[in-house]
Amino acid sequence: MRLLALLLAPLAALAADKPNVLVILADDLGYADIPAHGGKGLAMPNLDALTRQGVRFSNGYVTSPQCSPSRCGLLTGTYNQRFGHEHNGCQRAAFDAGAKTLAEHLRPAGYATAAFGKWHLGDNVESHHPTKHGFDEAWGFKEYAEAAKAEQAGFPASLRPPGGNHAQNYATRAAAFIESHAAQPWFIYLACHEPHVPVVPTAESAKATRGAAEDPLRQKCLGALRDLDAGVGVVLAKLRALKLEEDTLVVFLSDNGAPIDPSEVAQQAGQKPKAGKATKPEADADNDDKAVNGSRNEPLRGRKGLTWEGGIRVPFVMAWKGTLPAGQVYDQPVISLDIAATALAAAQTSPLPGTKLDGVNLLPYLKGENKAAPHERLFWRYADRSLFAVREGNWKLVQSHTPSARLYDLGADLGERTDLAAEHPEVAKRLQAAWDEWNAGLKPPALDKDAAKRDKK
Repeated sequence: MRLLALLLAPLAALAADKPNVLVILADDLGYADIPAHGGKGLAMPNLDALTRQGVRFSNGYVTSPQCSPSRCGLLTGTYNQRFGHEHNGCQRAAFDAGAKTLAEHLRPAGYATAAFGKWHLGDNVESHHPTKHGFDEAWGFKEYAEAAKAEQAGFPASLRPPGGNHAQNYATRAAAFIESHAAQPWFIYLACHEPHVPVVPTAESAKATRGAAEDPLRQKCLGALRDLDAGVGVVLAKLRALKLEEDTLVVFLSDNGAPIDPSEVAQQAGQKPKAGKATKPEADADNDDKAVNGSRNEPLRGRKGLTWEGGIRVPFVMAWKGTLPAGQVYDQPVISLDIAATALAAAQTSPLPGTKLDGVNLLPYLKGENKAAPHERLFWRYADRSLFAVREGNWKLVQSHTPSARLYDLGADLGERTDLAAEHPEVAKRLQAAWDEWNAGLKPPALDKDAAKRDKK
């Protein structure tokens, strides 16, 4: 035992100097789906506790309004568009171009790494499995979580255990990983399924949320959100039990906005249905309507698949007990790119040679050491040039299936209702020029050949 203690001593010292990193990602969680953003009909005690313990970003963004490219931006800390990875058909683009994950950056610093849940970044086991990109351990599913899916090419089946749910299932594995790696720092990427379709809450959650909403789909969504919160609770309880809260940087966010019904998008655009015909919204999404899951985005405009706020602004919380101020609401725009930069700074290590991150270390800003805005501008490009956005302060220039780019003052017009491009042409011109310059350094969308073949079937 004494010999074992001596062998573990260096690892324990390393763990004390470097915080653990836990990133919890929800799937298709809307801006209005959490109580802190005015979500109604649901108590999420575990997420609420995490929010009270840390910082909630009121202007928290992801790099894309769709699953796979958003996950790419989060894990690499680099605009996924730099690799041509900007829709679900580009799953392999970033890795084929040599992009590195946060796990790959942290492993040389002594971190144990694990990914649990949805991957959606390439289904080739030999080259694109999580264990090929810095993760010591991985368990979950490659794309979507239909309960009937069989085991797929090296990705274990993600079937719910009796009485459990996807989030709790993955969280239980994450908790076991935390306990077994207590002697060294660790990084866990916990990518939950909820509330993505199919929306199948546990019987307990379905019963608990019965009558919480008039819309049956919304009611099912509330049940799934209760299950999601329970999964969050599993890992937070493990941190408390092992007295690791002050040694762990925890991040919670969604991969994109809610996939609301297209008719709601039409109503947001001020369109009225024509007699006998369904209204096609001016900003229709590139998503199958079957993706609608009962999530909500209000007061934001738009949905998943669009560069309106409803597609890219998401619930976003960062906590590190004793290091970050508790209960803070941070209003400056931040983005999922910042997670990697912040984690590496906390770990007192640098990105791998030849890697340039687009994100910013948020710690000085959140601790009040830097009063400036973390970003001068944030950029988006989705699918092609017809969907883009750039934000500078409260100004946002957006083109989302519209004839021309529109300009909004988000400070006064969060719902993106009043186009100010004609009133402030100089601002629109400046933001367009900035976006054009950023766009010039990107690769065009790179459609995964295997995905293209599947799409033709």
